[in-house]
Amino acid sequence: FRIECFPNTYDNIKTNFIPSNTMIMATEYDTTKDGGLEKPIANVTLANRIKNFVKFYGLFQCLLPIFLLRMLTKKEGFSLSGFGQLYTLVAAGHNDPIDMKPSEMLISKVWALASAKHYLGRLEWQIQEGYCAPATMRCILKSFTSFPTHLLPEQVLGANDIEQWCKKLEKTTQENKNEGSPKFKTEIIRGDVEYELFLQKLREALSQSNCRVAINFLRPSLVGFKKPWWVPIHFLFGLMSGHFSPILGMLESTSPENPPLVAVFDVNAAYGMILVEAPRLYQAAKACDVSARKSRGIIIVSETTE
Repeated sequence: FRIECFPNTYDNIKTNFIPSNTMIMATEYDTTKDGGLEKPIANVTLANRIKNFVKFYGLFQCLLPIFLLRMLTKKEGFSLSGFGQLYTLVAAGHNDPIDMKPSEMLISKVWALASAKHYLGRLEWQIQEGYCAPATMRCILKSFTSFPTHLLPEQVLGANDIEQWCKKLEKTTQENKNEGSPKFKTEIIRGDVEYELFLQKLREALSQSNCRVAINFLRPSLVGFKKPWWVPIHFLFGLMSGHFSPILGMLESTSPENPPLVAVFDVNAAYGMILVEAPRLYQAAKACDVSARKSRGIIIVSETTE
């Protein structure tokens, strides 16, 4: 079962129980940090740690090269030059990672934005690695006060690219229209459009009260490879590990030479809110999704009466 504690609500309830035989995550809410969401405290058994280590460094490390070989030999598959472009992008992020700790002043400016206020007290972390897509969907839906919370989809593995994500959200709301679910439509803006159009669409969506924005991006292009980078699984995941998160808003620059900062709520509790210069976030969204062989991008979710 799950108990969610929001600011000024059930102040004495501070524990968030995730259904699991091996893990308990405690979450405390504070409106001054990550929209009222504190970092989860995970208590994982030794057996579970060993299991995850073997799965990540054993199973995945053996299967990934096979997957890559299939991608390279498949008709209309991914090319070596494509991997070279991804490596160049992630290596640049490795040498010059973004600042993962925004100043309190910038954080306060983000939460003062109308687009960010929708999320206060309504955010949540992914329950474990690989669940960023459903966690992001829940954050987006919860930010609409018109959406009944009992209809929220569970965090389960499923949609792993932006087209599947959109179909999942629209299917969820369509199936529950008789139970009070509002209507939503989605629009995908892929990163292979011109930067000016990408920024224009993002800015317009954030300015509308009936719109929310999710992003699918290559996070290692912002933070680099997991260290040590030469471990095969770290290197390969750096080129392929796409990520979903909600976009909270945009801080416009006061000088023409500086680009705007985009506030992303990374649903991975190791990151939380990050501020990324718009051109750099654009490059992370432009990065090719190896499995889909298309650019990543942003998803505009709009509540509609049509």
